[in-house]
Amino acid sequence: MDVQFECAECGQRMEAASEGSGFTTACPGCGKPVTVPRVAQRPALPTPWKVALLCIGSLVSVPLIITPALAEDFKTLNGKEYKDATIARVEPDGVVLKYKSGISKVYFTELSKEVQQRFHYDAAKAANLVTAEHTKTEEDYAPEAREKLKPWVDDNAVTPPQLRGAEFSPSYAETLEFINHKLQLGRRMWFGERSQKMILVLPRMNEAVIFDPAACDPRVKYVTRSGQYPDSYIEIESSNGKDEIQFINAWGDPKKSDKFLLHFGPDMDSLDLEKVAKAFRHLIEMFGGTPGNF
Repeated sequence: MDVQFECAECGQRMEAASEGSGFTTACPGCGKPVTVPRVAQRPALPTPWKVALLCIGSLVSVPLIITPALAEDFKTLNGKEYKDATIARVEPDGVVLKYKSGISKVYFTELSKEVQQRFHYDAAKAANLVTAEHTKTEEDYAPEAREKLKPWVDDNAVTPPQLRGAEFSPSYAETLEFINHKLQLGRRMWFGERSQKMILVLPRMNEAVIFDPAACDPRVKYVTRSGQYPDSYIEIESSNGKDEIQFINAWGDPKKSDKFLLHFGPDMDSLDLEKVAKAFRHLIEMFGGTPGNF
């Protein structure tokens, strides 16, 4: 008889021969130590073709098999399905799935609450992981950009003081994680501890955009253009028409404007573009105290 159980760290479902009950080995999903639950009965030893693993901690080779559970189906909130997928790896912000067509990472923000709970998803931890990536190595920036962008790149990411303890759905952490997931091309956004504003860094353009969501218009526009020069972008404006959005660029002096455009190129799906616009609207409304959802 085999014992079925889950890894407490990543939620990977496994099974092991019952004679391995009580022994510890490595989870095939996250590599963390996992102990096979004890069972009352002790049936015969597994057949010889089952591979013996070296148990962590006991340092004793035992006839113990730890195998991932059978393939299963995953379906995102947008309806995309991954049939007969197995879990290759679990990360703080998503799961890496292997399936017939290849391998893909699916973010927890794209999956149901039930799946999030199964894998112990923590939105704050995932957001901290994403925002920690905003500090780029020197080769990510042109030499001329390093000094100009450094004060902003070095501004630590924190939860906005005005949003601490507030309950929103989706939360600030979930909203920021979703936006950063969709930004692509190494772009990252976070709330700066020193500046007390949102900082959006675009390394490949050697530019940073600094803005206060509380001073922005929640009516975020999104545009898809076809034709000779296809493009897709969202447009964010200041709420009072004043030049309150700041641009720091490697090739010129700092400047301010009443709006900025965030381009995604022709490959962004129109439904995704709309959802990014709604996420920015939700972020702006959180700072204004009247959030909706997206």
